[in-house]
Amino acid sequence: MHILQLISEWIIVAPFFTGLLLLRDLKIDSKIIFFIVCAAFAPQLATTFLKNIDTTHLNILYNTYTPIEFILFLFLFSTKLKYNVIFYLAGFLVTGATIYLFYTQGIKAKVLFELICLVNLLYVFFIFYYFLKMFRNDAYIFSFKEPFNWYILGLLLYAPCTFFLFADYLNTSANLHHGKSTLWVIHNIFNITLYVTFTIGFIKEQIKIRSI
Repeated sequence: MHILQLISEWIIVAPFFTGLLLLRDLKIDSKIIFFIVCAAFAPQLATTFLKNIDTTHLNILYNTYTPIEFILFLFLFSTKLKYNVIFYLAGFLVTGATIYLFYTQGIKAKVLFELICLVNLLYVFFIFYYFLKMFRNDAYIFSFKEPFNWYILGLLLYAPCTFFLFADYLNTSANLHHGKSTLWVIHNIFNITLYVTFTIGFIKEQIKIRSI
């Protein structure tokens, strides 16, 4: 269980260095994912070193990362679905929630689980909205040759699990940093899956370019 948690914390190294090596050839979708990986790099690795000694700085890292991640994912989906009123509403919703939570609860006292739940719920909505739009197009063919499909697969697996984990944080918070709860073990598995699919997506991008 400890090994699983350690892998979950360090797996981000794979997409980070893969994306860094292939950065020049990455298209806009993959570059946005790479920027998300870069934003997550510090909080992911800091978890290993700070979870038992300095939760204040760890909380700050995660609380600043969450809205940055959301902005990047919002931009990613908007490039696929064009700018839509849904994205504007989602942006206003998360901005308002972030300001409210930062003001009422601060940025240092704890990880803002409410904000994490909100953005992950919106990710699931974006993905289903994307598929709804795509499958209405008779010419659309789902293929794992497309890097974007790897990215949304990882996110579709990860986001619901994260939502349920942190929605239940009142019952599991004592074990959140020690990997003892069943939900946290599942989260570690899907966190690993998320960054593995990102890595595969970068590699698929390179294969796609070379095949042209």
